[in-house]
Amino acid sequence: MNRSVPEGRAVAGNPARPYTTYAEILERVGSEARDENIFDFGDIETGSLTAKVIKERIDRDGIAFVKTVPSNDPFYVNTDMEEMRKNAMTAYLRFKDLMQNMRQDKENKKM
Repeated sequence: MNRSVPEGRAVAGNPARPYTTYAEILERVGSEARDENIFDFGDIETGSLTAKVIKERIDRDGIAFVKTVPSNDPFYVNTDMEEMRKNAMTAYLRFKDLMQNMRQDKENKKM
C-alpha cells in the first residue's frame, strides 16, 4: 500500500485495493465465528495448534478465523508489534461481544 485506506475498509490484492467494508464482512460471515473455529496466531507460532487441527476444523465448519497478529512480521517495519497485538485482542473482544449481541437479537426476534 502506498496510500491511506479509509477507516472501516478492507483491502486485498497486489496491488492492494479497497474491496469492501468490515461491516459487510461481519454481516456476511461474522455469524459463523465461534470459539472453536477462531484460532490464535500465537498458538500457531508456538506449535500448540497444528495444521492438521486447523484443517480438521475447516473441513468440519467450512470456515475459520485467525485472531491477533504474528509476533514477528518482516512487513511491519518500525512497528511496535506488542502494541499491535494488544490492539488486535481489543478488536477481537469487541467483535466477540458484537457477535453475541447479534445472536441474542436474532433469538429475541424468533420469540
